[in-house]
Amino acid sequence: MIIIAMNNSLQISKHTSISLLQGYFNGCFPYLKLEFFKKRHNAFPGTARIEYLSPNFQFGDLNNFNEETLNFDPEMTVAELEKFFRQKFNLGILVFRKSGNTWIETTLTWSWTLGRQNDEGLELANFSV
Repeated sequence: MIIIAMNNSLQISKHTSISLLQGYFNGCFPYLKLEFFKKRHNAFPGTARIEYLSPNFQFGDLNNFNEETLNFDPEMTVAELEKFFRQKFNLGILVFRKSGNTWIETTLTWSWTLGRQNDEGLELANFSV
């Protein structure tokens, strides 16, 4: 397994697995998590079902793989991170934020930066009723 990580940057090689990338991302943003999927499709009319990729999936298994470096910049928005994975690897991602004991999708706050999302998660994790 080859991984190069420096200053919140990760070199995604053909041997990089989804779980490795998820772990590194969570190390940078402890109140956020990533889920990867190949495509969305309708399970039945009016609903979308997501087929998540296995944590063991390696980026080298993708057609036309090219090594890329991803900088997990706290000023990057969720939308920009989604765009990176869609353009570079033709993969979909969902970013989840910690909210108490649950994880919520950030689809309504996709314009927020990763830093703001993580700060909100920290605040919600420490909020007691």
